[in-house]
Amino acid sequence: MFEKISHLTLGLLKKTQMTTRQQYVKSKYQCVAGVMTKGVIKWRVNMAGVGRVNLDSERECAIAVDKIKISQGKNPVNILKRVKE
Repeated sequence: MFEKISHLTLGLLKKTQMTTRQQYVKSKYQCVAGVMTKGVIKWRVNMAGVGRVNLDSERECAIAVDKIKISQGKNPVNILKRVKE
């Protein structure tokens, strides 16, 4: 009887752990994606070859994308602008 109860409680624990799913949130900036977990949105850089960069605000993440693009020798796409000479 004791073994059956422990299996039931394990089953309930597994079901409660599965309810914390991630939902993706669309951003107004390019190469930026939001991930909502437990009601909190973390913004990520969504580029190939770039490690996970989790930031609190969408704007900070867009600036990070622009800095990565500039370091790659490309033009910024979101907030930062190229200086005209």
